[in-house]
Amino acid sequence: MAYSISLVKGIIKKIIESSETDTPCMFVLVGHSGIGKSTILKSIAEELKIGYKAVWFNTAEDNGDLLGRQYISENRTKYAIPEFFPDKENGKRGILVVEEVNSIPPHIVETLKSLISERKIGDYVLPDGWLLFGTSNPHAEDTRFNTEQYNVIKHDGAISARLVEIPVQTSLNDWFEYTREVHPDLGMYLFDIERGGEDVFKIASPREFTVLNSLLLRCNFTPQETRVMTDAVIKNEDFALAFASFVENKDARPLTVKEILENPSGSLEEYKTQINEGNHAFVYYTFMSLSNYIKGAEYVETKKGEWKIDSGLFSLYQAFCRITPADILINGLRIAMENLGYASQFQREDPLFEELAKRKKEIMAEGGLL
Repeated sequence: MAYSISLVKGIIKKIIESSETDTPCMFVLVGHSGIGKSTILKSIAEELKIGYKAVWFNTAEDNGDLLGRQYISENRTKYAIPEFFPDKENGKRGILVVEEVNSIPPHIVETLKSLISERKIGDYVLPDGWLLFGTSNPHAEDTRFNTEQYNVIKHDGAISARLVEIPVQTSLNDWFEYTREVHPDLGMYLFDIERGGEDVFKIASPREFTVLNSLLLRCNFTPQETRVMTDAVIKNEDFALAFASFVENKDARPLTVKEILENPSGSLEEYKTQINEGNHAFVYYTFMSLSNYIKGAEYVETKKGEWKIDSGLFSLYQAFCRITPADILINGLRIAMENLGYASQFQREDPLFEELAKRKKEIMAEGGLL
């Protein structure tokens, strides 16, 4: 079984916050290419305000590339430590991510064993407070994924015993969360596909949708240009044609966060109208975008030692929450409640949501979100 990347994100945060660096292992996220394994690790480091470094051992020709260039000092051979390894200047705490662990050639793996077991390579010592993480793609014998599309190496038991492998998968909700800004047309169309019972990530990988999303945000494409670029990125002519047709013929464009903040009452009325008309894609995109904004909102500590976000922003978000359909509401709250100020204020100041707060994990589990 592969686990939701959002669930695994919470686990990883707890591991990092425990600050234990004496466990001789590497935590490895295993999953299909392009689902956001590296992205989620980097976002965790940013959220926790700790250091982050990534290294590709599979590009090394020999162990010398990792040990560093040799030089003589005081009649002894020493090594100039490669700059891709973290040092004290990168922070007292952090994560070093070894990319594509099971693509590392066998003759380089011995060096990796030393890094995991001894926290050192040659003259280099991984600083205290830094933890080892890795990413890998599934091998053909991994029944959790049932794929043979990756050219990976199955290492021996000596290295496998040092790896804590966590199988992960992503969902559209996860992608919305770590992408942060999703183009309205793409967000609505992908949600429509999901509601029809199809897994959008069987059409293309999250990475490919991220590239397309970035292009759509930067470029004001016509529907015809959208079709061309969608086909170029997603490499699926039928999907490109259908998406371009959707862009050209959609009934309503979802609200952006900027529009909501500039006209709260008018936006709320439009949101209600779209709910009543059953425009689920409009509602989903609008609420998820607003939830991502709440997640990143600044919060302060009150004189009572409590955390809170801006009161006006809190009230606005709660107004949207009260009329949002339950399935979309839970997904958005999961994102918003990562903001310490909002989560604290939510529990204290909104009795109408008290029961939902108590049952949050239970409800999420029922909906297949955990």
